[in-house]
Amino acid sequence: MTTPTVAAFPPRVHRMPNVRRATLGDSAFLVSTVLAMAMLLLSSITLPTPARVHGQEPFRVETDVFVGKETEPIQYLTLFMGRLVYDFRVTKPEEVTVYDWDRNRIVLLDPARKTKASLATDEVLSFTAGIKTHVSESNSVFYAATHPGFTELVDEPDGWRRLGNKHITYRFRGTQPKSPDNVARYRDFADWSARLSAMRPGNLPPYARMEANKRIAELGWLPDEVQRTVDPGKLGFRKVEARSRHLFNDLLSETDRKRIERASSWAATFQDVGFPEFRDAALVAQASPKTRK
Repeated sequence: MTTPTVAAFPPRVHRMPNVRRATLGDSAFLVSTVLAMAMLLLSSITLPTPARVHGQEPFRVETDVFVGKETEPIQYLTLFMGRLVYDFRVTKPEEVTVYDWDRNRIVLLDPARKTKASLATDEVLSFTAGIKTHVSESNSVFYAATHPGFTELVDEPDGWRRLGNKHITYRFRGTQPKSPDNVARYRDFADWSARLSAMRPGNLPPYARMEANKRIAELGWLPDEVQRTVDPGKLGFRKVEARSRHLFNDLLSETDRKRIERASSWAATFQDVGFPEFRDAALVAQASPKTRK
């Protein structure tokens, strides 16, 4: 994924080097299998409701994501407009994710292919619930991302905080915004972004990210910068580092509003495809050098 969503890394794709990549066929099978198993659990699981707290004032955040030693970031622009959140992957290949809290749905838009895919929020919750239920302790990194059990926050110099477990560590610093409502709104978006990313091959389960999001929000912060280190702790497997920088602003520009209008038009006119088809096409596009120019 599709879409630094690691308060986090937003609909962001964070791949794990030295781990076998799932094929497109594997990923489709995984999604369908986990969804089927998870649906059996819904009657006994209390699922969260999107957008617990939402003010109505618009705001925006520009996000740069750096993976490993890459010097060129993957860039995102996220626009909060009432009960809608528009998350634009600015770096090619472009993608737009619209979080529609009133309709309990997430709509993904591919401008190049003129296609869209819609997911009910319950579908996303079901999938991530299935991951938590069926992940094996033998996969130590995935288990650590699913059952984080993080340490208490540790204060570091220059305003940084740190928390982690044996395999995953987060460091972050942030700022208290003028509007406290924006902390809850951004955390809500970041949590759903993490869940959505978990539905794409190569990404970690969302629960460690969501716990980091929670700790940042409890400080009353919007994140200025977040760093994540994944340490497999095995010979031959190297640490994977990623960091994100966030720039928040309470005002939307005229260009921002035109982006929203364009995305709304695309949502109304693009061809509907299933999520597996949309996801697999996005993986191919992101792997192609031509689409990154």
